[in-house]
Amino acid sequence: MRERPRTARCDCADDRCERQQLAKSLELVARQALVNDLIGLVCLLPIPLLHKGERRPLRLVFRWGTIIWRDCFDKARDIALKPLDSLISHDPDLRKRGALRVLEIGGGLGHNFEFFNRPVLYTNVDPNPEFNVHFKKKLENYPKVELEKWIQAYGENMTQLENGSFDAVLCTYMMCSVKDVQKVLSEARRVLVKGGHLIFLDHVGYPKGTWLRWMQDILSPLWKVALCNCCLNLDTEEHIRASGFSEVTVRYFDVDIPLLSRQICGVAVA
Repeated sequence: MRERPRTARCDCADDRCERQQLAKSLELVARQALVNDLIGLVCLLPIPLLHKGERRPLRLVFRWGTIIWRDCFDKARDIALKPLDSLISHDPDLRKRGALRVLEIGGGLGHNFEFFNRPVLYTNVDPNPEFNVHFKKKLENYPKVELEKWIQAYGENMTQLENGSFDAVLCTYMMCSVKDVQKVLSEARRVLVKGGHLIFLDHVGYPKGTWLRWMQDILSPLWKVALCNCCLNLDTEEHIRASGFSEVTVRYFDVDIPLLSRQICGVAVA
């Protein structure tokens, strides 16, 4: 009996490997699609509440999400806020103390405090007064953070703050939900000292032309209605580069959060 060439066996093995890899890829796609479908259905549930003007359950959904995926968000914050460690204050007195004057737009419940590794004179601008009590309670656990001001306002209009008064402005997980990204970025640049840093972190749209981006584009209008104007498919880098900063550095990375896995962080220099 003539022996079958070894290359034939290798070709068959290669074919089996390719089929197995294809099957695994299709399985992953199916799982992600199922997760996306479930998320889409969940987005439908708050619509009757919105019609009645009831927003409290929506804020509970937001808080549940931050709890469920806290480890993912914390890892992202740890990466994004590292530039604060090496930044030098423009204020001579603060420079002697190794401190910074920092503005956070949309500080929420104070999730960034644990990633401040130095003294910070801190101002928060947030339109949500219901966060204030929890925010200040959490602040008590972080003696390095000295609260200078808590201002109820939108990031698009921070007239209470002077030009060139902050070493750093933090925007973490908030550009996705503002009404006018360009106005927020313009205001951030205005209140920064020359050479000050805008430090940003957010979930962003997947690359255009991919099926994940297609899914985001389909769900985004409903997602915005259901989750307080949160935009699934925002192209944050494009907005920042168009905002007049002298230098912009960005980094993309992934976290294990359905539909929000693609993240961006970086620094824009005023």
